[in-house]
Amino acid sequence: MRRTLGRVGAADRVRLHRQLVTWLRSAHAAGLDREDVEALFEAARHEVAEDVA
Repeated sequence: MRRTLGRVGAADRVRLHRQLVTWLRSAHAAGLDREDVEALFEAARHEVAEDVA
């Protein structure tokens, strides 16, 4: 699925994408499967949402 990121500039979008790809590769190398990655991502997203609120 591809969506646009209207509030993020192209340079930031590219940088964030590359960082996320690197993180996903590290998670895979550490032995995490897709469900593990999704759970970890959701936990982190929830933590950040609490910090922002």
